[in-house]
Amino acid sequence: MRLETNYYGTLLKKKKKSGPTSLMDRLTHLSFRSVLWCYIIILKLAKQFRLQRPFPQSGPVEILLTGTFFSDNWIISLLQPLALTQRCGRIRMVSSSPVPAIEKVEAVYPSKLLTKLIGRSPARLATFLWIGFRTRPHIVGGFHLLINGLIAILLARLIGVKALYSCCGGQIECEGGGYKADNHLFSNLCGPDQAIESHLLNAVSEADLVITRGNLAIRFFREHGVETQFYVIPGGMDGTKFTPSTLPAEYDLITVSNLIPRKRVDLFLHIINVVRTVRPNIRAVILGDGPLRGELENLARDLNLTESVHFAGHQKQVTDWLRKGKIFVLTSESEGLSQAMIQAMLSGLPVVATQVGEAEELVKNGINGFLLSNWTAASFAEPIIQLLDDVKKHAAFSKAARISAETCDVHYLAHRWDEILNELVS
Repeated sequence: MRLETNYYGTLLKKKKKSGPTSLMDRLTHLSFRSVLWCYIIILKLAKQFRLQRPFPQSGPVEILLTGTFFSDNWIISLLQPLALTQRCGRIRMVSSSPVPAIEKVEAVYPSKLLTKLIGRSPARLATFLWIGFRTRPHIVGGFHLLINGLIAILLARLIGVKALYSCCGGQIECEGGGYKADNHLFSNLCGPDQAIESHLLNAVSEADLVITRGNLAIRFFREHGVETQFYVIPGGMDGTKFTPSTLPAEYDLITVSNLIPRKRVDLFLHIINVVRTVRPNIRAVILGDGPLRGELENLARDLNLTESVHFAGHQKQVTDWLRKGKIFVLTSESEGLSQAMIQAMLSGLPVVATQVGEAEELVKNGINGFLLSNWTAASFAEPIIQLLDDVKKHAAFSKAARISAETCDVHYLAHRWDEILNELVS
């Protein structure tokens, strides 16, 4: 059930979209169904008539990827484990935003002229297609199904190579036709559409391998009849970079988030307000920026939280900020497996989070954090106060959080990627 908060912080049930009602809505849904139906037909034909490029038994593998990224840490977490593998020869990463320097990763950007003529995303995808046809790598992949994954799967079929879909957002990317996903095209859908969902599921079935952040997404696809190779690879972090601090914490609570509706940072502010009734000197920090920043800052003023919460804005490097915190709070309405949460746990921060997405892969209730199904400020405040009041419990949770998150270390995941690439030979 999706939720929202009114002006006074009371959680209300949000009316669920029920599907197309107006003529314009019906035409929008019909157009999406038609385009995806044609897409599936082309996909099937390409698979039947295109010669396959043999996957190398040994030696370097050439990989072409594309995606949209919001921070350097995010792109590093996805690319570095793959780049560190023995089998990886080169990764060409087609992006419209800067790609950090990573060994074996070659950044490819669309031309300024093309971007000016057709826009950032179309220019990026056109460049991705052109590079694919020109170089014909061994693997072609996209991060997120809509629409990078769809384009990557089609390109792979057209040039006869392996198709990779990296499911970063979990089942929300496909469920109901992707109407709740963070995609400006599919957000035009006014509600769930089973026909569109069916087309998307068919597309995922055509991928040679699907990478998810946890098992929840795999269960969704399996239950909906998708038969392909699934592997769980969370975002990879450098365990030597994100480490616990030995200094006193500056902030009691910290969250790292894009300031958009589904991240529910408004709820984070109400949590601070409740905790403050018990701990008047509570200090919190919000790392991130987005369209809701002005509204959230106004809400903080309305709640008299200006002395309690600091809006730090977008931070390319969050390492030092996480080391200043005691507890990481995740209030998202939907998630895959939060990269920020992994970084926080490696930094020794216990987690108090909503029970969404793949969080249960790392957060063990009552051991290294708390997962909550009751999304009220009071329900969050209770375990937060427990951890702030009990120094020994906080220390035990901190140690357990670090141990759990070490399964996301880049070198551990690089070994897993080598196993996957070797399995693709067959």
